[in-house]
Amino acid sequence: MSLRVTGGEARGRLVSSPSADNVRPTASKVRQSIFNILGQKVQGARFLDLFAGTGIMGLEALSRGAGALVSVEMNPNLSKALQKTLTQFSFQGDLRVGDVKYEIAKLAKYGTKSEKNCVFDIIYADPPYKNPLMQTLVQLIESNGLLAQDGILIIEHANTRDALRPMPYGKLASYDKRDYGQTSVSFFKIEVTTGDR
Repeated sequence: MSLRVTGGEARGRLVSSPSADNVRPTASKVRQSIFNILGQKVQGARFLDLFAGTGIMGLEALSRGAGALVSVEMNPNLSKALQKTLTQFSFQGDLRVGDVKYEIAKLAKYGTKSEKNCVFDIIYADPPYKNPLMQTLVQLIESNGLLAQDGILIIEHANTRDALRPMPYGKLASYDKRDYGQTSVSFFKIEVTTGDR
């Protein structure tokens, strides 16, 4: 399976990845739309790519000027391919091979190699559509304090009514949702209340 980076310094470059039944890379039109929405926010951003798969979203972010990338992927073959691509592109990234839930907790507790207290400006999550973590992911991000105060959490999910059920998320609030055929992308940010100012 081969994908192309759609923007930035690596635009047009191929990203190869081993075939796997459960890999569903984010379509190029969806990627382009997301990065158009993010605009200048990507510049210098600390980007966390959860359920990275082929790693295409994190590679797009670095290509478009993100300052740092942490990718989390459980599949060792996909992780190995992603590490190879990072090296080929001369990109720096912190690649974590492991379960997303545990890696989130480790990031919250220990940070990264370069930052002890790390928070991210953009967090992108693309869990398998039937993964039970889908319904608790927002709370997991919030409870571990991984999103910067003005950061954005983006979750890709199936375009069905119950894919990402509306539920109380604490301070993280959904503020936008885009539909692309069978795929939807929901955007969350920290809601600032009067007492927080």
